Amino acid sequence: MTDRLPMTRGRVLALLIGVPLALALIALTAIDEVAFAGIASYYVGLNLPVHGTAQFSVGSGDLTVGQAAGDRLLVRGKARYSLVRSTVHRSIAPSVTSVSTHCEFPFGICDFHLRASLPVGTRALISDGSGDLTLRGLRGTVNATNGSGDILGTGLASAVVTASAGSGDITLAFTQVPSRVTISDGSGDIHLILPRDVTYHVTGGTPAGSMHVYVATNTLSPHKIAVSDGSGDILITH
Repeated sequence: MTDRLPMTRGRVLALLIGVPLALALIALTAIDEVAFAGIASYYVGLNLPVHGTAQFSVGSGDLTVGQAAGDRLLVRGKARYSLVRSTVHRSIAPSVTSVSTHCEFPFGICDFHLRASLPVGTRALISDGSGDLTLRGLRGTVNATNGSGDILGTGLASAVVTASAGSGDITLAFTQVPSRVTISDGSGDIHLILPRDVTYHVTGGTPAGSMHVYVATNTLSPHKIAVSDGSGDILITH
């Protein structure tokens, strides 16, 4: 017959901590399995007036923003969620029209894949928590942030652009000469493609990477380019 182990203070503490923790892990695993089994989706379609600034906030997922004729903000796409339906909030004020997505359940899947079209020249404030952000042919002032994911801008004709990412690459290609571009990246590469035939005042750097500038520079130029990267390479070309 095996003697029963004495209940030392250490064993009591192990039971007090380990048992609730094991039960919590089992419960979380069960909830997660149920959440993934209960995935659903719905279509997102918005048609909103814009009188000043358009503001987007996507918590998780991919967002593409482009231009459209007229004076309306158009949003189309798909949302996926687990168990509890996610929501898309919209607000229309005299100076700002805003659209934001919200996940209502912390487990399983919740993401959005949206395409938005802005009136030409609209000022845009765009943020994405996790996912890729694509900007196409924008002409108004642009401020884009991404927590985790890439930022890609093509055919940009905006005079003022600000872009920042926590982790991910930032690539911006301009078809018209900008007056001010400010880019910061925590972890990822930066590639900036600028028009020819003018000089640029370029400042910035990267402590853990390389920086190469292949455009004509002049500290007196009115076209100001500021780039900073925590960990990654910087390339500025035509």
